[in-house]
Amino acid sequence: MNERSRGYLVETILFVSYLLFGINWIIGTLFTREIMDFFGLEGYSQATMISNAITVAKIIGNLVAAWVLIKLKPKWAVGLGMACMVIGTILSALVASYPLFVLMRFILGFGAALQIVYFSTFVVHYFPPEKRPAMNSLNGCAYTTGSMITMMIFEPMIHWLEHWQTIILFFGSLSGILLILWLFVGENFDLYQGKNEKKTREKEYTFLEGLKDPLNYLLPFTYSGALLLYLTILTLFPLYKEAAYSAKNLAIIVGFFAMVGAMIGVRLLRRGYARMKILRLSGIGAIFFGWLMIYTSQATVAIVAAISLGISLYIANSVLLSLPQELPGATPGKITFVMGFYWSFAYILETLEYYFMGRVMDAYGFKMGMYLAVALSVTVVVGSFFLPETKKSKN
Repeated sequence: MNERSRGYLVETILFVSYLLFGINWIIGTLFTREIMDFFGLEGYSQATMISNAITVAKIIGNLVAAWVLIKLKPKWAVGLGMACMVIGTILSALVASYPLFVLMRFILGFGAALQIVYFSTFVVHYFPPEKRPAMNSLNGCAYTTGSMITMMIFEPMIHWLEHWQTIILFFGSLSGILLILWLFVGENFDLYQGKNEKKTREKEYTFLEGLKDPLNYLLPFTYSGALLLYLTILTLFPLYKEAAYSAKNLAIIVGFFAMVGAMIGVRLLRRGYARMKILRLSGIGAIFFGWLMIYTSQATVAIVAAISLGISLYIANSVLLSLPQELPGATPGKITFVMGFYWSFAYILETLEYYFMGRVMDAYGFKMGMYLAVALSVTVVVGSFFLPETKKSKN
């Protein structure tokens, strides 16, 4: 198998693997009531441990991803992540106690945390700079694609497989097939040799150097507001009873057009527009259209706002995922550290913001909390004034 074919096959396996994680996470959320009944839980406060376990696992997994990669090498580091997702999914459908179920969800989240960091590692190794924006944007859509698929097939899957355990086992088995395929396709490579750039070996980028690098704080800060708004739209906004149009359908529209936004982002990056200008305008768009979708009483306006919001959020996502790879010395090893910090710190900030938003909802109402989520996405605009410009505009 030549390098080009292997690169696309590796990309496909990683993408589908994370897509299945998205399906497994959303299915666990949609079956919250059934899971509570199965384990005899009386309040939703205990049920929130399921999502919290995955969130904590992702924060920890993102931070240690680079260390795992260095110790195990690329093939086996990804293999560990995929194995965690398989074990965490399948055993969560088989355990008989709630603490064990939460532990399995933690293992699932830990595996996914490794996987999302390694996306960039393999993109830098297998693809030349001109192809990386497309690969980054595609990878950024893996979770969203899984979410959209879940919403479309959820009812048919219930009719076919009937029980939540059976459905989870089904998708866990698909993850297991991908793990077996990876054992034949995955390979190891030098983490500090820029394959698609100059042939000299770059200096190793350590965890300590990463902690001193301002980029590793600016990037997650910039993304945290967009991440909060996007997750809020997918999880809480469907409960909004005052929406001008079905809140659930508006959330689906945002998710679908986020993928369209990713493709638009790739086009803008390829045409050579200044990265920070794209980021700034998309951040302003997210704030305006997020506010409009909540504020308007006209169904048509709400739908247009949802379309524009999804596009704006994922144009910003395309820029932020590509920017570290456009900086000097972007070897697979360095990018692994940078993206580990990126995802971990972004989720930490998003978790704190999410908690604060919940307190505002309790004190001032659901709508005010949604407005706060929109307002906090201003981090995208603020960050655009401090992040380095990696492409000079020709337009």
